[in-house]
Amino acid sequence: MSILLSRSCEYAIQSILYIASMGNDTPVQQREISKTLNIPSPFLGKILQSLVHSKILVSQKGKSGGFLLVKPAKEIYLYEIMKIVEGDNFLEGCFLGFPGCNDDAPCPLHNHWKKAKENILELLKKSNLEELSKGLESKIREIAKLCNISGEK
Repeated sequence: MSILLSRSCEYAIQSILYIASMGNDTPVQQREISKTLNIPSPFLGKILQSLVHSKILVSQKGKSGGFLLVKPAKEIYLYEIMKIVEGDNFLEGCFLGFPGCNDDAPCPLHNHWKKAKENILELLKKSNLEELSKGLESKIREIAKLCNISGEK
């Protein structure tokens, strides 16, 4: 699990990057995403439906159905995904968890965290799915192999 992201956000980003890496010609089935990325299928289903509801993905029903990006991968940014999953204020709050921490009453890390948040937001706003999904297919195969070796499903 990552330091800053919820499990839902991790899975949303991983699954949408996987879909982007497959191109946008053939729908990607939930079962395939779940198995390849080792994400529990019921949990993944909820995440994918929230991305459909937010108009990031489109769901096609039927035997050859699955999920596709609504628009080109180069037009979808991580910031968009994180806002959908985590809400508008996903980086707000004190890094150390102190209540009332703000510019007027800062905690010991406040100014450092404030600068780090600015850098993170800048990165998220310029990181699109096309750039991030390049070369992902080989990395996913490595991860899948590791999951199978470690005995995970």
